[in-house]
Amino acid sequence: MSRVSKAFTLLEVLIASSLAAVLFFVLVSMGGQVSGIVSKTVVLNELQQLAEMTGRKLVRQVSYCDAGGAAFQDKPELVALALHPVEDVTSSAKKVYAEHLTLYAWQPGHELLEIKGSPLTAEQRFQPIRLGGAAMEAMLVGNHPTKTFCTNVAQLKLVSSDGGFPVTLKLTLEKSAARYGRQTITFERPLCLRNTY
Repeated sequence: MSRVSKAFTLLEVLIASSLAAVLFFVLVSMGGQVSGIVSKTVVLNELQQLAEMTGRKLVRQVSYCDAGGAAFQDKPELVALALHPVEDVTSSAKKVYAEHLTLYAWQPGHELLEIKGSPLTAEQRFQPIRLGGAAMEAMLVGNHPTKTFCTNVAQLKLVSSDGGFPVTLKLTLEKSAARYGRQTITFERPLCLRNTY
């Protein structure tokens, strides 16, 4: 009478466990690649949203200014945009400007685009305040309230064909993504003054 074996041989068990181990390592490596790609995609999406938000806000703020209330500088040591927007017009057609002057400033080597505000007197609200380069630098180091406007800034350029407005904002943002290193996004947007479209 012959015996029928219902158990696996040692060889069959070893082959099955080897195949299971190979399959496990393939799945783990694929999972690592997928998580790296997801990380890269998340970082690029964050940078794109940050660039869009920053561009929209700057476009809006500059569009509230007339030629007398906006100035910019684009130097290697400081890129700055000083704005004194029009808030209202009186019944006698006199412009009323904001009660504060706003400076957007970025310095190479810093990853922050900052906002500095300077309050103005009631008399100064009926005339545009326009800062030149030295005044922008003085306001930057002065004791004015500072807020962060945008993070991860690798480069900021304000480009003008004739030295005035309209200006093209060129914003480059960078951030690290796991396994993919620094991810960069560049964003351009025209900045136009009030009534100069």
